[in-house]
Amino acid sequence: MRAHYAHPTACRQWVLAVAHRLGADIAVIGQVHTLSDLITYFDIPVDDARTGRVLQVISMRADGADSNTLWQYIAQSIARRVESAAARAP
Repeated sequence: MRAHYAHPTACRQWVLAVAHRLGADIAVIGQVHTLSDLITYFDIPVDDARTGRVLQVISMRADGADSNTLWQYIAQSIARRVESAAARAP
C-alpha cells in the first residue's frame, strides 16, 4: 500500500506540532511557484513552533534566475530573512 502524500503546506498544524515536540523555536513551511523558466515566486511563512503564530512571511520574486550564482544569492537572502524572523521569536 502506498503512503498518502500531502504537501507540507497542507499539513501546517502537523508540521508545527512536530517542530514543537522536537524543541524547535521556528518552523519554515514554504512554497515555490515557477511561472516560467525565468520567473519564480517564493512564499515562505516563518512560524513560531510553540504558538503557531506567523512571525514573518517572506515573499520574493526572482526574475531571470538562470544561473547558479543567482540561485545562491536567493538562498542566502531567504536564509538571512529566516534568521531575522527567528531572532524576533518570543
